[in-house]
Amino acid sequence: MAKNFLKACSALSLLALSACGPIVSFGSDEPASIYSLDYRGPARNDAAGPVLYVSEPVMTQDLGTRRVAVQLGGFERTFLKEARWATALGDMVRGYMVEAITGATSAQALGEGALDVASNCRVGLTVRAFDYVPRSDASSDDTVLVRIEMSFVRLTDSKLLGRRDFSASQTVAGTDRHDIVASFNAAMAAAGSDMTDWLAPQLGNCPAS
Repeated sequence: MAKNFLKACSALSLLALSACGPIVSFGSDEPASIYSLDYRGPARNDAAGPVLYVSEPVMTQDLGTRRVAVQLGGFERTFLKEARWATALGDMVRGYMVEAITGATSAQALGEGALDVASNCRVGLTVRAFDYVPRSDASSDDTVLVRIEMSFVRLTDSKLLGRRDFSASQTVAGTDRHDIVASFNAAMAAAGSDMTDWLAPQLGNCPAS
């Protein structure tokens, strides 16, 4: 097992090699730190716009847990050692987008616990990447990558009004877990802003109640 660990580390750059020790996990360590994904955009609006239901996100690549994903070389993946999201990542992305849509558009977005509320349209989310990507060589930077597909459906006639893939990357300024999670928050803010900018002009196709 120790031999396999050293093999994996030797395939990475010097910084990534360091990460294999204190930061990147090849086991099931208990978390030392719990991290959040915090929306810090415009406040909730009071507009009487359409009601949108934000569905539970589809999580690909084993992203639907509390573990923080790491993208290694080739097709290899692992997780940050001693770090966990505060709740399952899909729940946090959904909660983030409920706040973002309601804060940045005229719509009233609802999420978990709102199935019994009449809504005009549905927002679907597919999280395709939410990864920390250690540098591959000395000339590159550590980054985080967020990639989310958004779909917009009118419920009255089940019409797909639009679907688009959004991605954002952010350079990691420091070398520890706190810097990595700060970069995730920055990348999610950028992707979330792009998603609400795309969604806002389409709300006219979703009649208000």
